[in-house]
Amino acid sequence: MDYKSLETYNSLLVDDFIGLLRTCVLCHRYTNDEIDMICKAHKIALEKHKGVFRKSGEPYITHPINVAYLLVIYGFDAKSVIAGLLHDTVEDTSYTLDDIKRDFGSDVAILVDGVTKMTDAKFLSTEEKQKENHKKILESMLIDARIVAIKLCDRLHNMITLRYMSDEKTKEKSLETREFYVPLSLSFGMYKIKDELEDLSLFYLENDLYNKYQEERKRIKNEYVNFYKNLANEVKYKLEKDNVYMNYDYKIKNVGGIVRELKNGKDISEIRDLVAVRMILEKLEDCYKTLGVVNSISTYVPKTFVDYIANPKYNGYRSINENVIYDDKGIQVRIRTEDMNRKNALGVISNWNSNTQEVVRQMSKALIDLEKRDLSTDQFIDEAKESFLHMKGD
Repeated sequence: MDYKSLETYNSLLVDDFIGLLRTCVLCHRYTNDEIDMICKAHKIALEKHKGVFRKSGEPYITHPINVAYLLVIYGFDAKSVIAGLLHDTVEDTSYTLDDIKRDFGSDVAILVDGVTKMTDAKFLSTEEKQKENHKKILESMLIDARIVAIKLCDRLHNMITLRYMSDEKTKEKSLETREFYVPLSLSFGMYKIKDELEDLSLFYLENDLYNKYQEERKRIKNEYVNFYKNLANEVKYKLEKDNVYMNYDYKIKNVGGIVRELKNGKDISEIRDLVAVRMILEKLEDCYKTLGVVNSISTYVPKTFVDYIANPKYNGYRSINENVIYDDKGIQVRIRTEDMNRKNALGVISNWNSNTQEVVRQMSKALIDLEKRDLSTDQFIDEAKESFLHMKGD
C-alpha cells in the first residue's frame, strides 16, 4: 500500500505532551486547576507506560497523548481529556480504578472503566470478546456518553497508525471500525470523525477502491472550487445589502461515503451530497432569509428540500438542505448557524454540560429498551445494529 495518502491525518496528531498542553491552553476551555489535573494525569500515564513502545517504535505514551489531543479538538471537557490520558492504565499497568478515583474523582474513574476492555473473562473467540466489549460500550454510554467519545478518539488514533500491525490484525480492526465504530459515530452526529474512520477502514480493506475514488474526489474538488465560490459570493453580496452576514465553506463527500453510495446502486452523478456548500449565519432567522436568496438566483431540484432546523435528524443534525442548479452545475446547499455547524461536525456530546447526558438518553431510547429485556450478548448486539447503529444516511 502507498501510505503517502495517510499523511493528511498528521494534522490530527501531536508529537508530545507540549503540543497537547499548548492546545489545551489556547482553546481557553479549561481552568488553571483543570490544566494542572491534565498535567498530573500525563505525569502518571508517562510513569506507568515507561519503557513500553508501540509497534511503530514510538513510546507508548504517544497514544494516550494523541487520544487526549483529539478529545480537546473535538470540544470535550477536562475530565474526558484526563480519562483519555489514563484510558489504558487500568488495562495495561498496575494503576487501578481505585487509584484513579482517589487521584481524579469518581467521574474520571467511570470514564476509564467504560473504555477498559474486558480482559479477565474467558472468551471462546475474538468475535465473542469483541461483542462483549461492544455491549459494554453501549451500556456504559447510557451512564456517561463521554465514554463513546474516548473510544472513538482511541480508535481513530489506532486507525491512523494501523500500518504497523500485522495484516490479520489490520483487517480485523478495520472491519470492526466499519461495522461498529463508524455507525456509532454517526448515531451521535459526530460526522467529522465518522468520515475519518470510514475512509481509514476503506483504505485498509479495499485499497484499490480507496485510491480510485480518492483521485476522483480530487478531480471533483478542482472542478467545483470556483463554482461554489461564485454561488456563495453572490448570495453573500445580496445578503449584505440587508445587513445579513454570512460565512461559507464547502465539502466534497468523503471517499468511504462515495463508495458506500455506489455499492448501494447509485451512479456518482446521483449522489445528492457529493458536493455541498455550507452557508453559515449568525442568527436562526437569517437562515430562512438565505434560503430565499439561494432560490432567487438558482433553480431548485424537486424533492430535495429538507428543513432539519425545524425537524432535526435523530442524531441532532440541524440544517436547511436542498439541491440547486446554478450556472448549469448541481450542488447541495446547506444553511445553518455557527452553533449548528459546529454541532453537526462534532456531535451532540461535544461541549459537554449537565444536560447532555439526558439528551443522549432520549436519543438512545432503543438501547434503553434493549437493556430492559433478557437478551444474550449476540441478540443485544444484533438488535442494537438494527435499531441504533444502522447507517441512516449522512
